[in-house]
Amino acid sequence: MMRTPKQVKANRRNAQKSTGPRTAGGKARSSQNALTHGLFSRTALVPGEDEAVLGALRADLVARLDPADELERLLADRVVTAAWRLRRAGRYEREVLEYEWVNQQCQRREFAALYEGDPALCVGEVVVRLMRLDVLPKLSRYEGRIERGLYRALHELQRVQAARRGEQVAAPIALEVNVDGGDAA
Repeated sequence: MMRTPKQVKANRRNAQKSTGPRTAGGKARSSQNALTHGLFSRTALVPGEDEAVLGALRADLVARLDPADELERLLADRVVTAAWRLRRAGRYEREVLEYEWVNQQCQRREFAALYEGDPALCVGEVVVRLMRLDVLPKLSRYEGRIERGLYRALHELQRVQAARRGEQVAAPIALEVNVDGGDAA
């Protein structure tokens, strides 16, 4: 369908009226529009998470990793962020399973005769359903990606710290190879 010049002109006028959020609060809200699960968000903390708990994790890990300079602090921060995201992925997995379990329990009451009182049948059905929906496999892939990032940062931090101390620095243990022709992540 072709638009008339009058419609195009009216559309341009209307577009000038909508310039997006103007207040700091509106901009902060709209910056979260694309947030789906937060496992790869720009910021470590997503809505609903406790900043104090993240702060305690950060303090504990940074004290243990003992970064001496800015590069080491950057790598330590990557370890902290990845560890926090791994916790989030584990929490999501638990919450998805709990949600499906409750949903299945509600259905189970209606079809109790099908399960013959065996809760394992119900759990199995929940897992099969989630596998079909690709929820658990996706979570597992995301978790693996985050975990690899955590270990990469941790190993690089250990290599940088060993070099700072004047120790012999070995080559990285694992190399990431991408066989599809794209850049390795």
